Amino acid sequence: MAASTSRNDIKEAIVIGVDFGTTFSGVAWCYTGDPTNNIRTVKSWPGNDNMVKVPSVIQYGVRDSSRYKWGFDAALEAPNSLQWFKLLLNEQSAGTAVYGRVPPMPQRLSETHRGDADQLARLLKTIASLPEDKTPLAVVTDYLKGIYQHTRDALDKAYPTSFTSSIGKDIALEFCLTVPAIWNDSAKDLTLQAARAAGMSESHVKIKTVSEPEAAAIHCLKTFHQTEDSLKVGDVYVIADCGGGTVDLISYQIKTIEPRLQVDECVAGTGGLCGSTALNRRFEALVKERLGTTEWENMGTVARSNTMRHFDTFLKIKFNPPESADEEDEEFDPDSYHCPVPGVPNDEVRGIHRNQLVLTTEEMTGIFEPTFAEITSLVQQQITAAEAKTGAPVTGVLLVGGFGSSPYLFKYLSKKLKRSDGVPVKILQPPDAWIAIALGAVSYGLSMRQVREGILPSGSGIVGSRVARFSYGISADEPFIPGLHPANKMYYSPLSGSFWCRGRMQWFVTKNKRISDGEDIEVKLVKHCPIEVKPEQLVFPQEILSCDLDKPPEDAESTDVRHLLIFTADLSGVSREEHFIRRKAAHELGEYFAIPLSMLMRYESGCLGFSMAVGGRAVGKGTVSYDHETPHSGSRLDD
Repeated sequence: MAASTSRNDIKEAIVIGVDFGTTFSGVAWCYTGDPTNNIRTVKSWPGNDNMVKVPSVIQYGVRDSSRYKWGFDAALEAPNSLQWFKLLLNEQSAGTAVYGRVPPMPQRLSETHRGDADQLARLLKTIASLPEDKTPLAVVTDYLKGIYQHTRDALDKAYPTSFTSSIGKDIALEFCLTVPAIWNDSAKDLTLQAARAAGMSESHVKIKTVSEPEAAAIHCLKTFHQTEDSLKVGDVYVIADCGGGTVDLISYQIKTIEPRLQVDECVAGTGGLCGSTALNRRFEALVKERLGTTEWENMGTVARSNTMRHFDTFLKIKFNPPESADEEDEEFDPDSYHCPVPGVPNDEVRGIHRNQLVLTTEEMTGIFEPTFAEITSLVQQQITAAEAKTGAPVTGVLLVGGFGSSPYLFKYLSKKLKRSDGVPVKILQPPDAWIAIALGAVSYGLSMRQVREGILPSGSGIVGSRVARFSYGISADEPFIPGLHPANKMYYSPLSGSFWCRGRMQWFVTKNKRISDGEDIEVKLVKHCPIEVKPEQLVFPQEILSCDLDKPPEDAESTDVRHLLIFTADLSGVSREEHFIRRKAAHELGEYFAIPLSMLMRYESGCLGFSMAVGGRAVGKGTVSYDHETPHSGSRLDD
C-alpha cells in the first residue's frame, strides 16, 4: 500500500478564494506552480454559463430534504426555497447568553432588528421555511457543498487529468473563505464549521478565513500598486464593501510600497445591515402594491422568480437616473423602466403592457435612496474617524461588492461624501468590483502560504496591523487589595496563606488597540495542582471572554462580558521536572505544583488563534471550541 502524502509534504497548491455572500457567491483560484500567478474565476455555473457569481439560494425537496437544488437551478419564490440564510449564522451565534437562558431565535431576531421590520419579516420567513431537520448551519453546509463540488468540477475542466489526479498527492487545495468583518467571532466560526462539513477539510485541504473588506482591499490596492505612481506612502483609503446583506467598512493607510506593499488599518472597521436585499424587499412590495397581492400570488413561483431575478441581476445593477433635467437625453435616457410580469394581462391603469410592468424613475429612486442614505452615513463616519486617527485626508473610497458595482451608488456617494476640510472625496469603482473579494481572498491565501513556507517573514502580509473590534480576555484571580477589590469577591487561599480576589479580567487586547500581523499577545498565569496529579487532571478547559465596550470592565461577572469560546488545554505530556515548580503550602498542608503558563492569542483577518506556552516555549496541546449556546460560566485557569 502506498504511503499517503501529508499536507506538509506537498509543495504546490491551488489556492481557492470563496466569497460566500448573502445574495450571490463567487469563486476564484490560482495554481502556485504558475509563474505568472494568474488568478482565474469560475464563470460557468449550473443553470448559467456566463456569470462570475451564483445566487445564494437553495431549494429543498418538499418530501425529502436530503435532495436540493442550489444557485441558478433553485426557484427564488418557491415556498421551499431559502434566501439570505447566511445572515442566520450571525443570529444563531448571537444566542450566546450571559448568565442566563438563551432566547429562541425568533425572539432574538425581534430584539436585534427592531428598527428594520422588513428585514425582520424576511428572516423570520426564512426560519419558518427551514425544513424540520435543518438548522441554519446545516443549510449553509448544504449550499457550500454545492459550491465545493462545482469548484472541483471546474478544476477538472480547466486542467488535464494528469494534473487533477495529482490533487491530494503532489498538489494541495487551500481555501480562503471570506466572512463579514462586522460579524462576531462565533458567527465566523460557524461559517468555518459549515465549510469543513461541506468538504473543505479533506486530508489534502487547508482552510482559512479572511474578512470580506480586507480581501477586497488587498485585491484593489495590489492592482493600483501595479500601476506606476498610483499609490503613495501615507495615502488613506476607505474600502466600502457593499454586498447583499451587509455593508462592511474598513480603512487603511499605505505604510510601505517597496520592497513590498504593506498597509496599516486606521481604525476599527464598522458596518451595518443595509445591503442590497433592502432594495429587493422594497421592489417586491412595490410590485405587490401595483399588481395587487392576489395577482402577484397567481403569477406562480416560476414567474415571480423571473420578476425578482430581473430586478436583482439587471435593474438593480443598471439603474442610473440622470442627476437633473438638464442632463436628460430624451432619445437615450428612459423615464420608465420595464420588468417582466409573466402571465399578467395588459392594464393601462396599473402600468402593465405586454407582460411588462412599467416603473417610473421616481418609483425606482424611492427603492434605492433610503438605503443609500444609510450607506452614506456609515461611510462618512469611517472617513471622519480615519482622518482623525491618521491626521491625513482620505485619498479615496473604494466601492466593491455586488452592490458596490452600482453606477447610481457611485454617483450618489460622489455627491454626498466630504473630507473634514469640506473637499469631496474621490470615489473609485474597480471594473471587477463584484468579484474583487474572491480575487483578494486568493491573494491573501497566497501571501499566507509564502509566510508559512518561510519565503516571507512573519508579519509581512499586505496588512501589517489591524485594529481590534472587541476586547478579548480570561477570568483570573488576583491578590486581594483592600479599597481596590470588592469585599464580596475576597476569599482565603490555604495554599498561599493569603487573601485573593476572584473573577478579575485579564485582557489579551482591548477594543481599538492596534495589533501587528503575526503578533502573539500574551497573558501570564499560574496553574496549581497536587503533587500526585494524574495526567487526565492536566486536561482542563479555559473560557475565553469578550466585550464590545470601548473601555471593558475589570470584573469578569459584569453583564457586559460575554462568553466567546472554550480553549481546552492539555499539559499531560509536559515534563514535570522541567516545568512544574514545587512549592510548600501554608499551614503545613504539604507541597503542590505551580505551573507558570502563558496563554497566547493571535488576531488574524477573519479569525482568532489561541495557544499555550510554558517557559517561553510552545508546549502541550490545545483545542478551541465555540459553544454557541453556552452562558458565561466564569471558569478560570488559575484554580
